[in-house]
Amino acid sequence: MMPMLPISTSMFIIMTVGEALFAVPSAMVLKRTGHSPWWALLCFIPVAALLGLWVMAFTSWTPERSVTE
Repeated sequence: MMPMLPISTSMFIIMTVGEALFAVPSAMVLKRTGHSPWWALLCFIPVAALLGLWVMAFTSWTPERSVTE
């Protein structure tokens, strides 16, 4: 049988951990801006992450709490 992945298992694990290092802070930022943290799963799909970044850049943000000066 052919292997399912064209990369080794250890490389797949390293890549997944590396992507999680971006997804967790992204989820925290999304939550603070009033969006669903589930959007952070786009970090695992490169093209979707880029599109999600562009969508986030041009949508209005509703922060969790207002800033008073």
